[in-house]
Amino acid sequence: MSLIFSASTDLGSVRRTSRIIGPFLRWFNPEVSDEAIATVQLLVRKAGHLVGYAILALLVWRAKRNAVPRQQVGWSNADARFALLVTALYACTDELHQAFVPSRLGSPLDVVIDTVGGALGLALVYLLGKTLKRW
Repeated sequence: MSLIFSASTDLGSVRRTSRIIGPFLRWFNPEVSDEAIATVQLLVRKAGHLVGYAILALLVWRAKRNAVPRQQVGWSNADARFALLVTALYACTDELHQAFVPSRLGSPLDVVIDTVGGALGLALVYLLGKTLKRW
């Protein structure tokens, strides 16, 4: 959560991330257009939302699972719902925080992307558990 919070400051603004992505793309192809750079930058930033919130959901899920010793190991829909709820609520507060940062914008669409990232992270752990025959 601290990492997400710090990325929601000016450090994670478009102006700052463009200093990395633009030169990197121009290193590969000096002829790359500004439009292409902007598109790649948008995709990288939104992928960062998905991955960051997938990790958050997994960590919340794991913390909830390990909070109380259990008799039976297995998937718990209640734990997954709790993790997704915490992830979605944190996404809301994160976007609210960004609304007060001059170089950032709070976006309801980003809350949706963040929540989808959390759901994808939980789906991944569920599918891995089924594949490994853990539940």
